[in-house]
Amino acid sequence: SEEEMEDEQESEAEEDNQEGESEAEGETEAESEFDPEIEMEAERVAKRKCPDHGLDLSTYCQEDRQLICVLCPVIGAHRGHQLSTLDEAFEELRSKDSGGLKAAMIELVERLKFKSSDPKVTRDQMKVFIQQEFKKVQKVIADEEQKALHLVDIQEAMATAHVTEILADIQSHMDRLMTQMAQAKEQLDTSNESAEPKAEVNENAGGF
Repeated sequence: SEEEMEDEQESEAEEDNQEGESEAEGETEAESEFDPEIEMEAERVAKRKCPDHGLDLSTYCQEDRQLICVLCPVIGAHRGHQLSTLDEAFEELRSKDSGGLKAAMIELVERLKFKSSDPKVTRDQMKVFIQQEFKKVQKVIADEEQKALHLVDIQEAMATAHVTEILADIQSHMDRLMTQMAQAKEQLDTSNESAEPKAEVNENAGGF
C-alpha cells in the first residue's frame, strides 16, 4: 500500500509539472502573439503610408500642414494646395523660432509676481489666476510637442523616400543589365544560326 501511495504521489507530481510546462508554453505563445515591439513597428510602417492611396508619404501640403502622397494633390483631398518637398518642409519647420516655451514661462513668472504683489487680490482670485496662466503655458507646451512630433514624422518620411529611391535605382540598374544580357543572348543565337548553314555546305562539298 505504501508503494501504491508513492506511485500516486509521483504521478500527481508529474501531472503538476506537465500542467506548469503547458501553462508556461501558453504564456510564451501569448507573449509572442502580442509582441509590443512588432506592433509598434507595424504602426510605424502604417503611418508612413497614405491612408487614402496606400503610397509612401513623399510630399508635404503647406496648407494643411500634413504629409501626403503623390496622388493626394492629383485625385485626393489636397488638389490645388501649395506643396513642398520633405526637405523644404523639414528645414522650414526646424528654422522656426523654438523659444515660445521659454518666453511663455518668463511671462508667467512676471505676471505671477505682479498679481501676488497686489493687495486687493484675494486668495481665491489668485488660485483662479494661476490656473488660467498655467493653462496658457500648457497650450504652448502642447504646440511645441506637436511640432517636435511633426519633425520626427517628416524625418521618417524622408528616410523612407531615400530608401525607396535607392531601391528604384538598383531595380533600374538590374533591368538594364537583364536587357543587355537578353540582347547578347539574342546576338549569340543569331550568329549560331548563321554559322550552321555554312557548316552544312562545307560538309556537302567535302562529300563530292
